[in-house]
Amino acid sequence: MYNSTLSEWVQTSTPIKSANQDTVVSTPNLPSSDPKRLTDKHFTHCCGSDTHQKQRGLDPDWIAANCYSVDIKQASQLLGYPARSGGIIISGSNGQFQFKPDKPWSDKQGKKAAKYRTAFKDEYDALLPAHPTDPYFWHDLNALKARCWQIDGHPYIIITEGGFKAICACIFGLVTLALLGVEMGLTPAKSDPQGKRYLVSALERLAKAGFGFILAFDADISTSGNIRKALHKLGSQLTKFNVPVYVLPSWDENKGKGIDDYIQMNGIEEFRQQLLAKAIRFVDWQEEYEDGRPSIPEGYPNSWEQFPLAKWLVKRYEKRLAWDVSIQEWRTYSTSIKGIWSIEPVEFVRQVILAELTANQSMYTITKDEKVQEPRITDSLVRNIEALMRYELAVRTWDETEEFIPFTNGVLSRSTYKLMPHDPEHRLTWCLPYDYNPLAVCDPIKQWLLEMCQGDENLVQLLRSYLYGIVTGRTDWQKYLELIGPGGTGKSTYIRLAISLVGFRNVHTTTLKKLENERFETASIKDKRLVVITDSERYTGNVSILKALTGQDSLPYEVKFKQSNGGFTPTAMVLVAANEIIQSGDYTSGLERRRMTVPMTQRIETDQQKNLIEHRNGEIYGEFAPYIPGLLNWVLGVKPDEATALIKNYQQRVPKLAAMKAQSLVETNPIADWLDHAMVYRDGYRMAVGVAKRDKNLDSDSWYCHVNQWLYANYAEYCHNTGAKAISVRRFVNLLSDLCVNQLKLDVAHGRDRNGAYFLGLKIRTDADLDPLLITGDSSPPNSPPDGGGGQSWNKEAFNSSNFLFVTDVMDSVRDGVMAQSLTGDGCDGCDGLFLNSFEKEDQLHSSVTDVSLNKAINSGSLPSHSSQQMAEIIDGDELQAISVPSQPPSQNHHGDGTNPSPKVTAKNTCVPNQIAQTTDGDGLQPIQSPKIDYSTYPHRTSNDIRAKEKRAFKCKELMLGCNNIEELTRFKKESGFSSNEIDWVFHHVLTPAQQQKFNEAASTDQLNLLEQRAYDYNEMIAAIDDELIRLGWTTEQAKEYLFQTYGVKARIKLLDEQIIEFWQYLKRQ
Repeated sequence: MYNSTLSEWVQTSTPIKSANQDTVVSTPNLPSSDPKRLTDKHFTHCCGSDTHQKQRGLDPDWIAANCYSVDIKQASQLLGYPARSGGIIISGSNGQFQFKPDKPWSDKQGKKAAKYRTAFKDEYDALLPAHPTDPYFWHDLNALKARCWQIDGHPYIIITEGGFKAICACIFGLVTLALLGVEMGLTPAKSDPQGKRYLVSALERLAKAGFGFILAFDADISTSGNIRKALHKLGSQLTKFNVPVYVLPSWDENKGKGIDDYIQMNGIEEFRQQLLAKAIRFVDWQEEYEDGRPSIPEGYPNSWEQFPLAKWLVKRYEKRLAWDVSIQEWRTYSTSIKGIWSIEPVEFVRQVILAELTANQSMYTITKDEKVQEPRITDSLVRNIEALMRYELAVRTWDETEEFIPFTNGVLSRSTYKLMPHDPEHRLTWCLPYDYNPLAVCDPIKQWLLEMCQGDENLVQLLRSYLYGIVTGRTDWQKYLELIGPGGTGKSTYIRLAISLVGFRNVHTTTLKKLENERFETASIKDKRLVVITDSERYTGNVSILKALTGQDSLPYEVKFKQSNGGFTPTAMVLVAANEIIQSGDYTSGLERRRMTVPMTQRIETDQQKNLIEHRNGEIYGEFAPYIPGLLNWVLGVKPDEATALIKNYQQRVPKLAAMKAQSLVETNPIADWLDHAMVYRDGYRMAVGVAKRDKNLDSDSWYCHVNQWLYANYAEYCHNTGAKAISVRRFVNLLSDLCVNQLKLDVAHGRDRNGAYFLGLKIRTDADLDPLLITGDSSPPNSPPDGGGGQSWNKEAFNSSNFLFVTDVMDSVRDGVMAQSLTGDGCDGCDGLFLNSFEKEDQLHSSVTDVSLNKAINSGSLPSHSSQQMAEIIDGDELQAISVPSQPPSQNHHGDGTNPSPKVTAKNTCVPNQIAQTTDGDGLQPIQSPKIDYSTYPHRTSNDIRAKEKRAFKCKELMLGCNNIEELTRFKKESGFSSNEIDWVFHHVLTPAQQQKFNEAASTDQLNLLEQRAYDYNEMIAAIDDELIRLGWTTEQAKEYLFQTYGVKARIKLLDEQIIEFWQYLKRQ
């Protein structure tokens, strides 16, 4: 009724006795040294107008004149016995007070806790509310008669139960006094020697003065026998003073239980017209209701059996009770919030049934003979009635209307923006906790949002649109908002604004761990409008519930100790707040497409932070609290189509979030992180998937083999180096395809042929690839992509033809001529799990390309040096030029990478160091300096950095040249840490001819062949392995198991040559 601004309302004095007056009076509100005040909480309870929070809406002046707050100690002193809670003292002008505890308690176990308490003494009186400005309100009887309600010119004072009811009526000019209880209008019988009861002092004084009385107790007077008996006794005693007495007619309890509820819900005019104007004379009331005995309500059954009783109760509660079949729960209308259906436990419904049976128990005797005893009420009777009512009040599907937005003062149509009254047919299960006020504004909130978004108006509109989605339930967007940033950047304030917007009752707060792992957690989301997820930065588990929650999928509705009967489709939006991006084990597009990450980086210093908004005990406090209705108006001002477009295309509408989207992707998805750093996009480029097989070569710097040729091996190497956990190869293929195609929208294809699985459009990054990072940089490919190793270029036309096959080329010899032949094959992955050698086993085992070329040189006593006699002739304009090239091409690495195949010799050979190219210039030849060494092809196994490669190559060169004999070369090979690939590369690319000759002289002895690998006969090797197996007593199954554990195959025919040798040597050592 009232919504006044909070101020310090003070009761300055206690009532005193006038020396020359007949009644108790109250002094004016003058300053006092010990003023009595109401706390903010108690003031809001008395004067607030929020009915669902049980606020009374009373006038602040009247409340200040009659009420003040006390703590437990003060309450105990006033009551005369220990109090268990603080509360409000309602003190009348005559000194009589009543205590309303904040938390009522029961004196005996099983006894209902009293809502009001009085002092521990035999004497009590009626409570006369003090007038805020007239201290002689109850003293000047002539003036008091003029203020009273008049019936046929006679003044009537209203008598009710409870101080707040009396104050409420007095506020509207109706002179009303309060009894402390329905039986407390008369003195206690034990205070009289003869056990008789008399009117209390104030009533007797007023009755003697000739005032009439109107008895105005609660609406349950017609059904409660005890109240009717008390009313009968009080009315009979008043009539003995020869004054007129009236009784208010009964009314529907849905309009309010007490007169204060009735006035607040229906207005003072309806109270005057429908109740006061229709008051019944007490004598007529006695005749009508048979001298105080309860009357028979309409439709009351004449049989005390469960079925007729259930039918009678169904008729009484058909607009207020419903059994929701889908979740197997009772719903009640307007019990918690006016106009809203709320879930209630079955015990509550049985309590209502028990109360109805108890209140009407005596009526059964009226329908029968007077000698019939009152019927019994048993537990089975209550349970059976409740079970029967389920059938009558069952609702198969709870169809909640989506047309209206509910407020405390009505429902707002979304299409017409007209406010309409509540109706149980709307089936609404939620309500905004404030009145709809179309004139409210929220300028401070808009200014704060703009400041937190650093002036980005587009980002402000995005946050505004998501609030619109929360209020209107736009789960069809399938998006959740993730606020990321350090503390003090406004994340919590925005979330509290969202909570305040829809009401704390309509919000569920949880964590990802609890949401995903606790089976009963999803039941708490039922009928909520917002789910807030906090403290989940370190959660890395499954997020299937979160995806279902944000994807309009059904969630299970499971309650402890109850059989689950299905699920529900959530109507809640999701807000996530964290200091860093949330990790999870889901790397698919299913979660990523639902995520909207907004960085909050505008930090407010601690000494400048304000309490803008907070929630305490379900109430809102702070500077923004008065602007919440205005915030709703601003949010509802968004056009639905514009809000949808902004949410669906937020990266285009808010450009700064596109970079955040990419950053969040690489931080939450290890595959995306690897793809961003280790890969480049090449239209049509083919890369094999392969496997991740341990590299057992002690000279290798890599943990896995073929890291420069196979995608999965490269990914596993990246995970090993960064501390991430690699996933299985099959899941890797599916997630990589999903990432590239569905999330990054790249023109990447995944296929499979006889050589295994592959990807088209991806290439492992090398030093020659200068593309920006694939995800966090400009991911568009360069106009002229550089060539690189590890894969094959793709001819789309040939690929689309049925006759096109990819063939793995194997170079089995090295030409001594000037044209170098490169290795273009890379093997295959054997269908994502098994490496198959691409060439047939022959009688003679052969080693890698590098070792073949080196063995020829070593066996002849020296490594090949650069030959100045071999010339390549090229045409450069009109002149003929010749440059010397090595007789051996730059070799590939030990594993046959083919990563960076040597380019064919054209105009210049950039891989040949320290050579003298000679050109024809007139009469003779003039020497010119050869190009600088290209260190990009150096086989460094842990780094692609040019400077690192150059530094390592120079160190290898220095150590090589420092070896002068066989012993030093042997020690260099074993202890230097350089692989054969690196030694070979330095020999051909860095050493001068003179240095090459020096190195060969040290290795020319028969005692050492530095890079030699012996050639074995294949059949002899197999026979030798068989002999070793027999010696060791291994069965065939044992041998297959070892091969599978070590090499991933179960047949020797599938082993590489070096693996067969390694297997044989292993058996010999056993």
